[in-house]
Amino acid sequence: MNDAQEHGGPARNDEATEQLARDLYEQVRHLNYATGGPPGLTRPSTAYTVLGNLSAAAHGIAQTLTQLDRFLHHELAAGRLGHDQGEDLNAAIHACGQALAGARNDARALSKTTGDAQNAINAVHGPLSPAVGKASPSQLTSEPRAPKQPPRTAGDLAAESFPVPIAEALHASPGSDPAPGEHLPAPQARTSRKGL
Repeated sequence: MNDAQEHGGPARNDEATEQLARDLYEQVRHLNYATGGPPGLTRPSTAYTVLGNLSAAAHGIAQTLTQLDRFLHHELAAGRLGHDQGEDLNAAIHACGQALAGARNDARALSKTTGDAQNAINAVHGPLSPAVGKASPSQLTSEPRAPKQPPRTAGDLAAESFPVPIAEALHASPGSDPAPGEHLPAPQARTSRKGL
């Protein structure tokens, strides 16, 4: 049983494997077009997702390269390879193995650095909802912000979330408690919290 069969993937033949490699190239080509800007790339969250998937793909490519190297060495050891020009098979497979080792290192480095890039923009965001397909790059900037309000105090926040003014509810100045047995008047109903 091979790795694809163990993980529920379909058993493939050489032609299907070649098609997967061609499809990979085509998908990368389409991704290059899509990441050229609007409408395919308008949000930092899209860049984050692309980077994460590129990192995972590069990690997977490193495994593919290892498996190709292993296959060629296995076939060489089994005596099932030949050379069209009659050159030394050992030298050819060794040179291929050296190149694949470098490519594996590059793929691992690509996986790590694209993962690092993804982590770096984890908290970055852009406009909440650009009009996809209708916005020009100059329109994709954030809306002008409202004038900055003065900082709010804890008392302001408490007053906003309390149905009546706090002083009215306590019926006393801050720091004093009602006398034992003293009841506070029922709070008055309010229709708006504005002006508290």
